Amino acid sequence: SEKNAQIRTIHNYLEQVHELLESREMRVTALNQELAEAHHRIEEFSHRSFWKRFTDLFILLPST
Repeated sequence: SEKNAQIRTIHNYLEQVHELLESREMRVTALNQELAEAHHRIEEFSHRSFWKRFTDLFILLPST
């Protein structure tokens, strides 16, 4: 019947919305992971002493 067809259409639409939200959620999770890793690297860098960073910079400079 007409009613069943409408229900089926709505059901299919909701399934598509659900799939879209799941893929978005996966993307957000991946981005959060990248953000956490970047934050960790920044923390690690800032906790190193000034002299350690200074000598690292000196090592990276081209020797003349």
